[in-house]
Formats: sequence, C-alpha cells, structure tokens
Amino acid sequence: SNDDDISCWNTEGITDMKNAFSGISFNDPLECWNVSQVTTMEKMFTYASKFNQPIDSWDVSQVEDMEGMFRSATYFNRPIDTWNVSQVKYVEDMFSDATYFNQPIDSWDVSQVESMEFMFYVAPSFNQSIDSWDVSQVERMEFMFNGATSFNQPIDSWDVSKVEDMDSMFGGAINFNQCLSTW
Repeated sequence: SNDDDISCWNTEGITDMKNAFSGISFNDPLECWNVSQVTTMEKMFTYASKFNQPIDSWDVSQVEDMEGMFRSATYFNRPIDTWNVSQVKYVEDMFSDATYFNQPIDSWDVSQVESMEFMFYVAPSFNQSIDSWDVSQVERMEFMFNGATSFNQPIDSWDVSKVEDMDSMFGGAINFNQCLSTW
C-alpha cells in the first residue's frame, strides 16, 4: 500500500525535525518535503544507516541547529553544497561516523556557527576543501577532524581567534599534513 510512502508528506509549517529519522533504516525520497520553516534538524538522520537520497533542493535557510544531523548516516553521500546554512549555529557531530560522506561544502556560509566539535569525527572519506569557511565565530573545535583519516586540506586561512578548545582536533587524522603556522 501507499500508506508507508512518506515522500510527499505535507511538512509545511513544521519547525522541529529533531530525531525525525533517528535510528530508522529507510531510504525513501524526501526531496519534495517543504522544510522552509524548520529551525532544528538536530540528529535528524542520526543512525539512519541506509539513507542516501537527494535533499539538495531543501530550503534550510531557517535552520539554526544541525548538530549530529548525519551522525552515523553510514551511506549518505549526496551533494548539499547548495544549502543556505547562513543561520546555522551548531554543526557539532554533523558528519561524525558518516562513513561515505565526501561532498564539496566549501560554498557554505558558516559565519554564524559557534561549535564545530566532532564535526568530521571518524568521517573516513571526507577530504574536501573548506579553506574558504569563515570560522571566526567558532569557539569549539575539539575532535573536529579526529579519525578523519582521508582529510588533508589546507585550512591555514581560518580565523581561529575565538576558538577556546582544540583538544585532539587532528588526533588519528593520519593523512593530515598541512601548515597551520598562521593560526
């Protein structure tokens, strides 16, 4: 039956999608969802281990919280570089354990982000340029690339003057070999 088809649910007006698909084994198309009023997508796809659908058309311009959004979303590897994340403040844990994620996100406006800790923690495939990011508001970067075994991109242009915690930021990032002397 079509009772289980969530692909065209009317989601207009919903503001909170926290944990919406957390731990659910599904891979349904969601590109026609209206998420334009959503302010939190915290842990939305956490442990949604099979999800890998295009969601680049989503209007995420009101979202402030993407904490853990794709944490352990093992198979997710779709372009999301068109997202307007200019209101987002929290991206900690966003791609931690996102095994296959390796998409360009350098176009993101992260100028409002305050916390990036664990963002790419044990994200073994991620190796994209993010040097253009404005991280001047970020206070926390601990474990950000810890275990991100492929990551080796220059990030020396970052303004990290507000960062208070960089504990184990590159621990286990075995291929990272960039100069950070400008920090």
